[in-house]
Amino acid sequence: PKAVLKAPVIVQSGCSLELDSSGSSDPASQQRNPVLEYSWSCVQFSGGSCGAGFPSGIGPSIITVPGMVSGKYNMTVRVSAQGTSDTATCTLQVDPVGPPPVQIETPFKNMDHVTLDTHVLHY
Repeated sequence: PKAVLKAPVIVQSGCSLELDSSGSSDPASQQRNPVLEYSWSCVQFSGGSCGAGFPSGIGPSIITVPGMVSGKYNMTVRVSAQGTSDTATCTLQVDPVGPPPVQIETPFKNMDHVTLDTHVLHY
């Protein structure tokens, strides 16, 4: 078989992501629709867990992974058919969630820009 894996490269922490191996095939098969088996795995670069929600083991060709924690991961699918297999791996960066965007409305009209003092004093 020929393993194909489509996945995002960067996602925000806590967001779900989809891993898609439905484009995999078995060109050597004489069958019109060969039966392919998909085995998923995930390894975090720092050696940590990929989270309880990662469906490791045999699964469907498309999986949805619930929100993951920040880090860098290798996602791998092994596609097997008729005693042979092939793997496809992608690297995924899960970034921490940043601060929400801020929009400031002012009563000033026709201004090209506004400079804000962002220093905060804590007592």
